Amino acid sequence: MEVYKAKYQNPSSARIADRGVKGFLSSYRSWRGEVELVHPSMTGLMYGEKLYGDILIIFSACLEKSSLLNTDNLKILEEELAYFDKKTGYRFNYDEAICFNLGLLWHKLGTENDDKAVAAFKKYILSTLSLSNNIAYGIKECYAYKPVTNWLYYSLMNGELNLSSPVKFNDPFDCPILQLLENEKDDIAKLIRKAYGGCLKIVCFRSNKSLPTGEDYIGKSKHENDAPEYLNELMWAHYADYHKGICIRYHFEACQTKLPKSENTVVSYFRDVEYRDDISLLGENGDINMKDAFFVKSKAWEYENELRYLYFDINGSGDFQQIGIPNCISAIYFGLRCSDNDKKLIMNLMKGKKWTTVERKLNTPDKIVDHDIEFYNIVRDEKCFGKLIAEAITPS
Repeated sequence: MEVYKAKYQNPSSARIADRGVKGFLSSYRSWRGEVELVHPSMTGLMYGEKLYGDILIIFSACLEKSSLLNTDNLKILEEELAYFDKKTGYRFNYDEAICFNLGLLWHKLGTENDDKAVAAFKKYILSTLSLSNNIAYGIKECYAYKPVTNWLYYSLMNGELNLSSPVKFNDPFDCPILQLLENEKDDIAKLIRKAYGGCLKIVCFRSNKSLPTGEDYIGKSKHENDAPEYLNELMWAHYADYHKGICIRYHFEACQTKLPKSENTVVSYFRDVEYRDDISLLGENGDINMKDAFFVKSKAWEYENELRYLYFDINGSGDFQQIGIPNCISAIYFGLRCSDNDKKLIMNLMKGKKWTTVERKLNTPDKIVDHDIEFYNIVRDEKCFGKLIAEAITPS
């Protein structure tokens, strides 16, 4: 494998690429057994995994320049990638490169293969998004403002979270990757946009506590002097139907974070939004940074203290999706103008429901702890005009 890698990693002509394709096809079955090989000087690292991943990338590059590009050889590349994933537990950096090349190669064979190209680009996106975050965060407290609608009733009753495609966001500059890809004239950009399609969904929360990063394991306040999230006057006006809606407080365990394995098709995780004066998404080479594409907004929105949950499912469709989040609602705050009927109906829907935490101790099984859901009325602060306070409600 090392000889093959050294010889064909930069195929400079179709003739050399043809040799690279033939060399792989004559040897890959015997190379399979070396995937788990440990190099003597690389203790603890599967040297064979890295080497075989490199070989698959080289094979895909040779196919691109070779006269031997055909359906059968692309199917062999797909089968070997599936084998590689099964043996290695999914190495996202290799899958990202190989799946992108697969998409290019299927399209190169003709537009009749574009469905296969889109399927490959979906796996490429899955890997790219997985590389942008790989920490399973548990979110102790975050908030979402909602108008009172039938969708809200259904989600509360069924313990679900409503996610939507970025094309449905009210800010046209938010998550503009689909629009950027639409503006591109080349076929590959259009196929990648189609690959995003109904697969990508996002839901937005509010949290003044930043996610922990680096050596900061606790997370800091984003704005020291901000009022509690449920008392944000602008958020009540903009997102809760002019105070007629509600604000929900959530508690999420780390199980909401998902990284794909060979047996599933979903990547999902939380990430804080970063606010900038300059929200250019393109790098020097015209590449789109995934972090910037989904988690950067204009400074004008900074008052929102937004926390996002990104959800990408290869098998997804449509502009909206519901996912189950049982026992994750810890409190509900009713707006100043929320009607008594809406309050009564919502509290009835939540009757008997709990929110849960998980107590983890060394050498002890996890313990699930139930908590009662809290309810509050948002009222005017009589001591300070223009401010709000929350008063606890005892459900009847």
